[in-house]
Amino acid sequence: MLKSMLRLTTLALSFCTLSMGLARAGDVTLKLGTLTGAPVYLSLNGGSYSYQQGGNVGNSLLDGKVTPYIYCVDLNHSINTNFNGIADETTNGVIHTDGTPSYPGYTVNNAGQVSWLVKNLANGATTAAEQGGLQAAIWKAIYGSNLVVDTTNDGKNSAALINAYNNDMALLGSNTLAVNKLYWLSPFDNNGHPTLQGLVALTPEPSTLVMLGTAGVGGIGLVVRRRRGGVAKPVVARRRGPVFHES
Repeated sequence: MLKSMLRLTTLALSFCTLSMGLARAGDVTLKLGTLTGAPVYLSLNGGSYSYQQGGNVGNSLLDGKVTPYIYCVDLNHSINTNFNGIADETTNGVIHTDGTPSYPGYTVNNAGQVSWLVKNLANGATTAAEQGGLQAAIWKAIYGSNLVVDTTNDGKNSAALINAYNNDMALLGSNTLAVNKLYWLSPFDNNGHPTLQGLVALTPEPSTLVMLGTAGVGGIGLVVRRRRGGVAKPVVARRRGPVFHES
């Protein structure tokens, strides 16, 4: 009996450890909260300057649990800030996927830099301007020279947002962080396809995952999430993410 319990404990810990280090895809419920960031005046791909709404979507819910930060990683699609539905969740930097061959998705450019920005700077971005500046830095990391943030102090972007953006970019430098520090979210449209704006949210700390893994030893065989098509996949602790609407 004792030997069987030890084997089960080892299995649970091994399962938790693997889940922390490997990309996993699964459907989660996502309810966006309140968008608190300032809009960013920018140009993408040489186009006309326009305002893009960004910043943190606070008090958002992933599977019913509050996630502290949600930021946008996709300027080519939009999403309503009152979104309340299903999203696919990965930890490998891939968005616009549902885990099927029909929607394989793609990896966000410079996902490691995005991970570093959100993990290290989101907690300190407490004002609308700071959150707008962080959002601008995230977009700049993704789109590089194809994106230009207006930093001319012409009143389009506030001085506070420009200052936050410049500071965030200076702090970022060439830093990167493992992409599995974030949940990469692909919200589904009304037809059940992952075509809405891609988002990111923070993952739980490893210590939290270990606690959940050990606490759930007795019921490890019962924790599953049902995916479309009827395939059940094991699930370890999850969180939820952010949403932005293109203006």
